[in-house]
Amino acid sequence: MKRMLIVLLLLTGCGSKEEPTTTVVSAAPQKTIQAVVFEAQQTSVPIRVEVTGQVAPIFQATLSSRIQGTIDKLMVREGTKVSKGQLLIQLDNRDLQADLARANAESRMPRHTSTV
Repeated sequence: MKRMLIVLLLLTGCGSKEEPTTTVVSAAPQKTIQAVVFEAQQTSVPIRVEVTGQVAPIFQATLSSRIQGTIDKLMVREGTKVSKGQLLIQLDNRDLQADLARANAESRMPRHTSTV
């Protein structure tokens, strides 16, 4: 008896619900289209995607200096967007400062000229 009651409860719970139907009224004849329907599900999406290819810059520039020197400071990192005229590097100028000080000191010294 218990089994029969359980079976009856299960069968009554498995009924189908009818969806309300809508009627489309149109003067043009309707075409039947076959379509596959999937239910949207929440899933995790990978943050990192590995691909093969080549990366090329939109603009490219060659950097050069009118004088030789050692780089003292890098003002930007590789890949940073820069503007025309922006300071990119600062050279170590201690040698130039020493040469300038020596030239100034020499210019203040009296010059001796001898006539023979």
